[in-house]
Amino acid sequence: MHRFFTEEYLKLVNTHWFEYPPPNKQIHYIFAAVYFLVMLVGVSGNLLVIFMILSFRTLRTSSNILILNLAVSDFLMVAKMPVFIYNSFYFGPVLGEMGCHFYGFIGGLSGTASILTLAAIAMDRYLGIAHPLNFNQGRAKKRTIVWITFIWVYSITFASIPLSHIGVKTYVPEGFLTSCSFDYLSTDIQNRCFIFIYFVAAWCLPLLVIITSYVGICREVLRVSLIRKGQEREQRKREAKLSAILALATFLWFLSWTPYAAVALLGIFGYKNHITQLASMIPALFCKTAACVNPFIYGLNHPRLRQQLLKLCCKKRYNLEKTHFSRSWRNTSCSFKLKEQSLCNVSQSR
Repeated sequence: MHRFFTEEYLKLVNTHWFEYPPPNKQIHYIFAAVYFLVMLVGVSGNLLVIFMILSFRTLRTSSNILILNLAVSDFLMVAKMPVFIYNSFYFGPVLGEMGCHFYGFIGGLSGTASILTLAAIAMDRYLGIAHPLNFNQGRAKKRTIVWITFIWVYSITFASIPLSHIGVKTYVPEGFLTSCSFDYLSTDIQNRCFIFIYFVAAWCLPLLVIITSYVGICREVLRVSLIRKGQEREQRKREAKLSAILALATFLWFLSWTPYAAVALLGIFGYKNHITQLASMIPALFCKTAACVNPFIYGLNHPRLRQQLLKLCCKKRYNLEKTHFSRSWRNTSCSFKLKEQSLCNVSQSR
C-alpha cells in the first residue's frame, strides 16, 4: 500500500488527513462495492437515455436535448468511478498524481454541468408553459444549443482553474486518500475565496434559477386552471406533470449534493475539526447517486421516452418471436420432407 504514496503525492495531501489512522481493508472493499453498483446503474441508465434520444428523431426536441445533455454530464460523473474502485482495491492512489487530477477535474466538470443543465431545463419548462404561443421548435433548438455551449464553457472554466496554477491549489486527495477534490481544507485566502465563489456560481445561482422557474410554473398552472377550460387546460396539466417530474430530479440532486457542499463550507470557514474521513467520503458518495437516479426518473416518467422505449421492446420481442416461428416452420418442413423421402425409399425397396 505504502509504495503508492510517493513523495510527490504526499505533498498534495492536507496534513489534516494524517491525524486519522488508515482505514482497514474491509472499509475500502465496502466503498469499492457500493461505487461499483452506483457505476453499473448510472452507466446503464444514462447510456439508455442517450441511445433513445439519439436513435429516435421524434425525441430530439429542444427539451429532450437538454435531458440528453444531463445524461452526458451524469455519465461523465459515473465514468470516473473506476479510478476510485481501482484505488480502493489497492488501498492507495495507484494512478498517482495524474489520476488524482483526472478524478477531481471530471468531478468538478460533470457536477457543474449537471446543476446548470437542471437550471436550463427549469427555464425551458417555464418558457414552454408561460409563453406557449411564442414557442417555436426551431428557435427553441437554437436557444438550447446556446445554453448547452454556455454550460460546458462555464463548467470547463471553473473545473480547469485548480489545474492552471494561478494561485488556487490543485485537486488534492481527501478522506481515505483514494479520491480527490478541491482543497477545501486549505487556509490559503485565495483558495478559500475561489471555493466560495465556485459555491455561489455553481450552486447558489443555478438553484435560485431553478426555484424561481418552478415557482413561476406553479403560479401559471394555477392561473390557467382558474380561467380556462377544456383541451388547453389539459395540455397545461400534462406539461405541469412533466415539470413536477423534473422538479423531483432537481430536488434529488439538491439532497445528493448538499452534504458535500456543507463539508466544503465547513472546511473553508475553519471548522475542519468536524470533518473526519467518513464525514468526507459519505457525502462524496451521495454526490454520485444523483447521476444514477436522474436517467431512471426521465426514462420511467417522460411520456415520449417511455412510449418509444416500449415500442422498441415490443418490436424486438416481435422480431424474436417471428424468428423463432420461422425456425420452427423450417424445422417442421424439413422433418416432413425427410419422412416423405423415407417412405418413398421404403416403397421403392419393396
